Amino acid sequence: MRHNLRKLRSAYARTAWNAYLAAESNRRLTFGCERLADLLEQMDELSAKQAAILPAGTWDFFHVAAALHARAACFATCDKLQAELATESGLAKVKLFKP
Repeated sequence: MRHNLRKLRSAYARTAWNAYLAAESNRRLTFGCERLADLLEQMDELSAKQAAILPAGTWDFFHVAAALHARAACFATCDKLQAELATESGLAKVKLFKP
């Protein structure tokens, strides 16, 4: 989100940036019913356990952490490393779609 807001050049760019920062600092930023801070905490815990073992990237950890946090029944991905991380993290059903 910050990255996209930094690219804005409209008259309202500063307003959008300030609104985003206010939402972030007041813990009002959510993904659906989940708070971003909660998802980032789950991601950090997952990273602490798996980062040295699996070469998955930052967003792979975020996606798997979100699935764990939501107690997803199935995790589907086209990314091999993400699927491996999901499996190693205990998600019961992981579906890897191959291109």
